[in-house]
Order: sequence, then structure tokens, then C-alpha cells
Amino acid sequence: MKYLKEEDSWLRNGLIRQPIRDQQYRKSIFVVDLPVEDGVLLYNTATGSILYFESDQELQNSKDILISNWFYVPAFNFDEFLWVDFLRDKKRELSSDNPTKSYLIMTTMDCNARCFYCYEKGRRPITMTLQTANDVSDYIMTNAENKKVKISWFGGEPLVNYKVIDLICEDLKRNRFNYVSHMISNGLLFSDDVIAKALNLWNLRRVQITIDGTEGQYLKIKSFKNGKGDEFQKVMNNIEALLKQGVLVSIRLNQSINNSDDLLILVDLIKDKFSLYDNLSVYNRLLFDEEITTDVQLAYFRLKQKLQQVGLLKPKSMEAIKHSQCMADNDYSLVITPKGNVGKCEHFSEDHYIGSIYDEKFNQQMIIQFKEPREPLSFCKSCALYPSCVRLKMCPSQLDVCHEFTRKDLHDNIHIMMKSYYQKFKDNKSE
Repeated sequence: MKYLKEEDSWLRNGLIRQPIRDQQYRKSIFVVDLPVEDGVLLYNTATGSILYFESDQELQNSKDILISNWFYVPAFNFDEFLWVDFLRDKKRELSSDNPTKSYLIMTTMDCNARCFYCYEKGRRPITMTLQTANDVSDYIMTNAENKKVKISWFGGEPLVNYKVIDLICEDLKRNRFNYVSHMISNGLLFSDDVIAKALNLWNLRRVQITIDGTEGQYLKIKSFKNGKGDEFQKVMNNIEALLKQGVLVSIRLNQSINNSDDLLILVDLIKDKFSLYDNLSVYNRLLFDEEITTDVQLAYFRLKQKLQQVGLLKPKSMEAIKHSQCMADNDYSLVITPKGNVGKCEHFSEDHYIGSIYDEKFNQQMIIQFKEPREPLSFCKSCALYPSCVRLKMCPSQLDVCHEFTRKDLHDNIHIMMKSYYQKFKDNKSE
């Protein structure tokens, strides 16, 4: 037996080993099995640990290890869901010691593209002024603890108004703040000068860029304002320039039944152009309004499998026992709009504010509303994904149902992660 991955770090020092008693045990509901070529892997979604057994016999002879590591639990009088809830509360307490504040800053609601699927379509194209940007930097420096800050630049297209990014980062740098930034962008407005500034001033570490198809499909979907027809090639070249500078680039493929075949071709193009760069990852997502039919699911997993096969889909780090779903129910993350309003979610950029950078107090009732969980579904108490699942009432992407497709996709991510740890183990063993 080998430990391929230990418990998540926050659990390692606080989770006691389960005592072995003279009683019956059963395999935990939170254990995911994955057969491999020379054994079997077990992943515990509640603790984050992965065990590798070379044979079924070794697995059967390792009962004490499985019990002490919470892969087996008492067969009677033990509610492991209450146990997970207890651990979740503990993690919330530990997170209160987090010194880093996280801000998602909307530099503008304007955009140089006109994607038909944009959830911000119809919203007013408000742009942050330099005065507001100066007020934002003052707000951050007043409220960030230990001078540690993480910023996500968002829009619209954040680079349409890059001057406010300059101003905020200049203030943080001048006042010796420890900050890093990420960005969600369509990638068109990067240039050599902008990239140099992104590295040296913005401390840009990661960029997410959406590409919806090969050149013809891409230009049709993006429908750039004053487009010249060379935007696809420019974005691809900008991605390479970012990769050369060590920036992590994540390409998102927004998928529908209409562009699925084209995206398969795009994957080959991406692989051929960027094969030298380890700091590139690519993933696919269904559009928000996409009906999850059987054909759509087949197309989605076909594309996902190809991304995995060519090495572009990077394993996700799986968080054992999530204490929050996202920034909406996280006490250390805020959204700042172009007007200086403060919210909890970018999907509510025109309403549901909790306050303003000009106010000292937040609307606590609104904060509680964003944290309010959805009622558990009938099968939640039999789901291996329960430790990593937090469902919020306010979330527009979560419904009062849990689609089988969603669970299958998450299980698939777990298997990809397990295989990556197994492959690392095999590679190290052969050296």
C-alpha cells in the first residue's frame, strides 16, 4: 500500500486517526474507487487522501489502515454526513485566520466583443473613472490585512480600461503591498507593452481567455466591434506571448451542440501551436442556456476526453470539504463595480449590493442572503460528492435539482486527478 496523496493540509494536523475497535465497519460513502493497470486507487472525498493498492489481496489485508484513515467507518451509529458538517464548520473557523483579501474589480462593463451568449448583455457599459480607481486603491489599502491582496480584473473586457489597473497597482506597489492579480479577458488587447506592464506592475499570474472555435467560427461568435478579420490570429499570438513570459493561461472553450465538431478541430490547432508550453491549460464548458440533452452530453465528454488525451486538460486540485462555494459566501472576497459599489457576486453587478467603498458598514442581511444554502436534495445523503458540494440559493447557475450530468462531470474530474497522482508515482518509481 502507498500513500499517493495525504490528507489536505488543514486536516493533517487536526484530524485524529480513527481508533480501531471491536465492531463492524463498512466502506465510507465518500470513497471513490478507480481500477488501474496494476492495482486499485481509493480517494476519500472527505479527507483528500489517495491510497494505492497493488492487488485486491493487499486491499483486503489493509483493513486497519483503511479504518485509521477514515476509508472505513463504523457500520452502525455513525452519521458520516454529520461528521463532514462538523469538519466543514472547523474549516470555516480556520479560514478566519486567512490574511489575504481577494477583490474582483470590474474596470468597465464595456467590451470590444459582442458575444451572443454574454450574460452581461443589455447592461449599461459603465466604465470606472480614474478618481474612482484612486478611491478603490485607498479602500483596499485601508481594509487589507497584513498588506496581502489578490485581485481579479474583470469586465466587460478589463483591458478596455487598463489605465485604472495601472493606477491601482501603482498605489499598491508604492505602499509596499504584497499583491498578485489574475484576469478574465478575450485576449485581443494584449501587446508587448501591455504584457511587460502586466508582469512588472500588475503582477499578473494567470489569464483566462475564451476561444469558441476555429477562425471563422470564432470571428462570427465574437463579432468584434470594428473587427478587421485578423482578431483570431492576434489572440493566438498574444496567448503565446503570455506563455513565453511564464504567465499561466487557461483557455476556456464555450461549447454548444452547434460548435462541438469545430472545437475538436480547434483542439488540434491549439496543441500544434502551443505544444512547448507547460503553463497552458484548456477546458470546455457548456453555455449557460444549453439544454443538457443526450447529444449535448456525448459531445461534451467527447471534447473533454480529447483535451485529456492530448495533454491540454490539466488535473484540477480537488478540495476536500469545501466550506464555501465561491466568493459569494466567502467572507474574504468582494466584488467592486465601476461605480465603486461593493457586492458578493459578479452576476449581480447592477443590484444586490452589500455596500460601497464609500461606506463603512455593509448590509449584513444581504451578506446572509448570499450565504443561504439550498435545501438538501433527496439523494444528497448518499452522494460521494457531499464534502465538496455547497449549494447556494442565490446562485443563478445552481438550480433546485442536481443534474446527473453535473455529478458525472465532477466524478470524471476526480478520476482525472487520481490518475495524475498515480502516473506521478509510476514515473518516480521508474527513475
